[in-house]
Amino acid sequence: MRCPYCSGPDSKVIDSRAGEENKVIRRRRECFVCRKRFSTYERLEPLPLMVIKSNGTREPFDTTKLREGLIKACEKRPISIDTIEKIVAEVEYAISNYVMEVPSKIIGEMVLEKLEKLDPVSYLRFASVHKGFKSVDDFIELATLLRSRSDGRPSDAEKKAHPERSPSRRGRQAVPDHAAGESALEEANGAQGQVPEAPAPAPATGAGAAGENIQAETGGGDANRVERGKRRGEREE
Repeated sequence: MRCPYCSGPDSKVIDSRAGEENKVIRRRRECFVCRKRFSTYERLEPLPLMVIKSNGTREPFDTTKLREGLIKACEKRPISIDTIEKIVAEVEYAISNYVMEVPSKIIGEMVLEKLEKLDPVSYLRFASVHKGFKSVDDFIELATLLRSRSDGRPSDAEKKAHPERSPSRRGRQAVPDHAAGESALEEANGAQGQVPEAPAPAPATGAGAAGENIQAETGGGDANRVERGKRRGEREE
């Protein structure tokens, strides 16, 4: 490296130290011609990160622009500068995972996610610029959505998008097929689930019928009388 004192073309490194959390290397050099010493600093050249805007154009990512937008959104709100700087640092670290380009929509959503936990007014201010609100209805719709999230209730837009998540539908329980079959059977048997009576047995004929009738009439009488009744039935046949 050329000497800053005598413009000598060559120098040697006599000491090297890392600084700024190992992001910079400080080298102490000595000129071969005038023997004077001077310092140089070696830094890593960062790769430029481009932001893809909504209209398709691209521009370099600028932390200053992001910081100014946050300061404007948090104006006269209970949010300190340290908190804003923390948000900027966290967003910058998060988008560093992208190689070369990152959509502006992703950056805006990262900021909104952090502002929603801090202050609803700052959230609405930043969202109005990020989402490009054009009427008061846009503010009202987002404010309603924000309030419903804080209360744990689904908004009207969420109910239309996901009707199965509504409380009225969640309260209903599906009836199993076997339960439905039992219910239909009970309706067929009566409102109180009465069991149908078994059909009466067909009357017996012949000798057996005569013997049974005699036994029923005697009600447990003399066995000889029952035997005579059976013989009488056989003669009649």
